[in-house]
Amino acid sequence: MKILIQFEKKPLLFRDPEFIISCSDPSSFSACFNDIENALKKGYYLAGFVSYEAGYCFEERLVENKIYDFPLIHMGVYKAPSRNKININTKPCQNRLKALRLNISQLDYFSDINTIRDYIAKGDV
Repeated sequence: MKILIQFEKKPLLFRDPEFIISCSDPSSFSACFNDIENALKKGYYLAGFVSYEAGYCFEERLVENKIYDFPLIHMGVYKAPSRNKININTKPCQNRLKALRLNISQLDYFSDINTIRDYIAKGDV
C-alpha cells in the first residue's frame, strides 16, 4: 500500500506499512478506531481513508447491522513517510466536466442548508 499526499505544500510518501488497520463491520468499528489511537500513541504515522459510511458508526442509532463490501476504515500504519522530493511521471488529466447544472434552485439550496444547521444546533445528527 502506497499513499502520496501533499502536506504543508510538500509531498509525503507512505509505503510499506508495518501493518494495516481495516474494518468493514460496524460492530468492529470501535475496536478498529482504538487500534488507530494506540498506533498514534506509539508514534506511528497513519495514512489511508475513512469512508463516508463510517460516519454512521459514531452515532449508535444510525448504525446498520450489516457488513459492507468495502472498508469503513482502511489505514496503513507506517514508521515514517519519505519527505524527499518525489518525481512522479504522470500525464495531465484529460477529463473535463462540461455543461454543469444544479438540480436544485439556489433558494431551495440555502433553505435546505439552514434546515440542516437547525438540526445540528438542536443536537440532532
